[in-house]
Amino acid sequence: MAERHGRQRIHADCWIDWDQQGIWRDQAFVPLPVRTFQLLACLVQHANQVVPQGVLFAVGWDEPRTR
Repeated sequence: MAERHGRQRIHADCWIDWDQQGIWRDQAFVPLPVRTFQLLACLVQHANQVVPQGVLFAVGWDEPRTR
């Protein structure tokens, strides 16, 4: 994934903070665990697209998983 900086609006009152690896909701910052942030970042970067299960597993987990 390409490295991003700053904040990006992801909903009316919710921003992803690429530098602090968390989200802002109104004026409150919510830090996210690493895996959670990685998955959210992947979904934000592929907005309005279907993200294959294999891509999500590759982003969120070190080892490949199959169903």
